[in-house]
Amino acid sequence: MATYFRDHRRELEEMSTRRIANELFISPSTIVRFCQKLGFSGYDSFRKKYLEEVKYLDSHFNEIDTNKPFASEDSDWHIANKIGYLYRETVSDTLSLVQFELLEKVKHILTHHDTICIFSAGDAIVPAYNFKNKLVRLGKHVEVFQRGDLAYIAAAQGRPDTCFILISYSGETRLFLVRDENDLQTIKAVYDDLGKEAAMLYSHTYSKGDILLQMGGDVSDEDFALYTAVIDEVVE
Repeated sequence: MATYFRDHRRELEEMSTRRIANELFISPSTIVRFCQKLGFSGYDSFRKKYLEEVKYLDSHFNEIDTNKPFASEDSDWHIANKIGYLYRETVSDTLSLVQFELLEKVKHILTHHDTICIFSAGDAIVPAYNFKNKLVRLGKHVEVFQRGDLAYIAAAQGRPDTCFILISYSGETRLFLVRDENDLQTIKAVYDDLGKEAAMLYSHTYSKGDILLQMGGDVSDEDFALYTAVIDEVVE
C-alpha cells in the first residue's frame, strides 16, 4: 500500500478510498487502518498531509541532486557555487519547517534547568560541543560526556534541575533524562506534534519515569518495542 501511494502521489488528490481499494483488491477499511497506523485519524487527514509533503519536496532541492551534487567535470568554481546553493537551500528548508511554538517549549525547558548534560560520540560530538559553547556564553553550566559509563553515572546522580540529552551517532535515536515530569511531557509533545504536522517528521516516543525515548519513524514497531522493553526492565 505504501508503494501504491508513492507511485500515485500525483493522482492521489482525486482518489477515494473506494477507488484505491478496487485497484488493490482490498477493503476501504484496510486503507483507513493503514493511515491510522501512521498516526492520522483517517485517509482524508493522511492525504492532506501527504500531498502537502509532496508539494514541499517538489519545490525544494530540485536543481541539484543532494545525494550526488558534484560531477567529475565540475570546475572548482562550479563546486564552490553548488556548495553555496546547498547551504542556502538548507537554511531556507530548515526555516520552512520550524514551528516557533515548539521552539518556545524547548527554550522553556533549557531556561528552567541550571545544568545541562549532553552525551554523544563520534562525529555527533562536534555539534554537542558547539551547543555547549553557545549555552556557556548564556551563563549555563553544560557538561559533555563521550564515555557511556560516565554519562550513566551523571544521569543517575543528576539533580532535579538537570536536563540530560543524548545525541545518537545516527541522529535517529534520542534518549532524554528529565527530572521534571512536566518538562518531560513537553519534550514528548514536541516530537508527537511534529509527527502530526508531516508524515516525514513522524517518530516513535515512549516515556517511563524520568526517561524519554525518541526514535525515527523508519524504525519498525517491532524494533521499537524491543527498546521500550529494555526501559521497562531497568526503570521502575
